[in-house]
Amino acid sequence: MSITLFANTNFHGDSLVIKSDHDTLRGTNLGNNPSSIKMTEDDDAILLCRKSNWNGEVFYLRGKHEISDLGDSAKGGKQGFGSSITSARVSPFTIKVNITIVTGEDGTLPGTWSSRTDATQDIDSIIRKANDFYKDEKALLAVELSDLTFRADEKRFRMSEKEWDSIPGSWKNAHAVDIVFPDTLEEAVGLGNFPWHGKFCLVSARRNNVDEMARTFVHELGHFWGLTHESGGEQAANIMTQSSTGKPLVDSRFRDGQIEDIQQVLARNLARQGDRIE
Repeated sequence: MSITLFANTNFHGDSLVIKSDHDTLRGTNLGNNPSSIKMTEDDDAILLCRKSNWNGEVFYLRGKHEISDLGDSAKGGKQGFGSSITSARVSPFTIKVNITIVTGEDGTLPGTWSSRTDATQDIDSIIRKANDFYKDEKALLAVELSDLTFRADEKRFRMSEKEWDSIPGSWKNAHAVDIVFPDTLEEAVGLGNFPWHGKFCLVSARRNNVDEMARTFVHELGHFWGLTHESGGEQAANIMTQSSTGKPLVDSRFRDGQIEDIQQVLARNLARQGDRIE
């Protein structure tokens, strides 16, 4: 990692090499007023925020950049960010997920899972694959399993569209993203409710393999944080392309703007307290 912030435009004035997170730039030689940046490595990624503790409006950058004026969009900056950056983040935020696996009343597991051990191992694999994706995309995000619960509910084992909009309150965790794995969903393989406040994600367990479930998992979390579908064609590699026309998770990508949109939702914390664990 080689990221340097400069107090003045055109890489002049005092500088600060960013090697770790700064919840505030007060006390540094920049004094909350960086105006230009150099990023020299392909793996560099940084989240610049107008308020302390990585809150307020955000500006996300990844890869190599030399931006001579952070407040000038014509020079690669972002309008309004000149000398107004208060905090900077280079490590991932952890997002906790609360997962429910729906069984039949007789204990029948969804999908092809033959035992709860198999299901638990696959959920672990899905979390790992999601984190590999976020790491490869330098999204400054990571998901962590907070709870995994098996719940018998015949009505929601195979969900019809009328069950899409609600799950019992007892299935939810106020400090995690709630994700439900039923056997099937009517006319869908997944659902990410938007707006996200008090909502949840659905992932059908009846997919061909864990890789497909992991792709749906990441795709629906994108909806949960406000991302919309991308079209096919040149956008087929985008994770927000629907699975029928999109590519596998390992071949999928985020656009910089999509990562910034997710980070903006989490920074403003408009939805649910605790989604972003620092």
